[in-house]
This record gives sequence, C-alpha cells and structure tokens, in this order.
Amino acid sequence: VPFRKEREGHRFEPGTVHKRTIREGCPFFMMSVITPKKIQKNSAGDLSLEWSDGYSGVIPLRSLRDQCPCAGCQGETILLKTYRPEPLPEMPGKYELKDIRQVGSYALQITWGDGHATGLYTWDRLRSLCQ
Repeated sequence: VPFRKEREGHRFEPGTVHKRTIREGCPFFMMSVITPKKIQKNSAGDLSLEWSDGYSGVIPLRSLRDQCPCAGCQGETILLKTYRPEPLPEMPGKYELKDIRQVGSYALQITWGDGHATGLYTWDRLRSLCQ
C-alpha cells in the first residue's frame, strides 16, 4: 500500500491516522517541548535566550562555537566505527557570529565568521549550553 500524505494528521502505522487534535497515546506528540521564544545577541556579544518555560540563559559565543555538533567538529560513528575530526588551524572569525537561521521546529543553524555553518544546534543542545 503506497504511503498517502494525510492533510489532517500523521500516519505512524499502516491504516492508522491521528488527527492533530488527538494527543493522548500518540507516539509523535511531545507533551513538554521547550523551545526558545527569543534569541538575541546581548551587549557582551553573547547569545541570550528566553525559553517557553520562562527560563532565561546566556551562551558565550566561544562556548557555542567550541561545542558545534557537526561531524567535522565532534567526529561521528558509522557502523560502529568512530571517526575523530582532524584538528584544524584557527581561522580568523572563528568566534564571530554572522547569521542564525531556524531549521524546522527543532534547531538553529549558525554561520560563523570563518565560513563554518554545518552544525545544527537542537533546542535540547542549546538549553544544555545555557548558563
């Protein structure tokens, strides 16, 4: 049976569609998704975030860049083999924030002054980096 895109819900098992209003028992519904309400660069040059649960935090840009989650910065594991990233020389603009774009409803993509832009910072990761 070919997959059909349902306008009013989502399909997670053949023949089963949930309307968006049905929440209990739905494996795709997340009861407590905490998302940023406001993100801005503060006067100190760090990233300030206000969250949907009322929490406010700051992430220093240096920390944000050093914790870039991409495979080039953190390495990756493929088929039980771990690949460590090769150390790269410091490039001018490494800690300079150039652009921030939201990716879907789950992450930010940050472009740095050295051209690096492959890391996707999920809401959970950003929240864990907040001080």
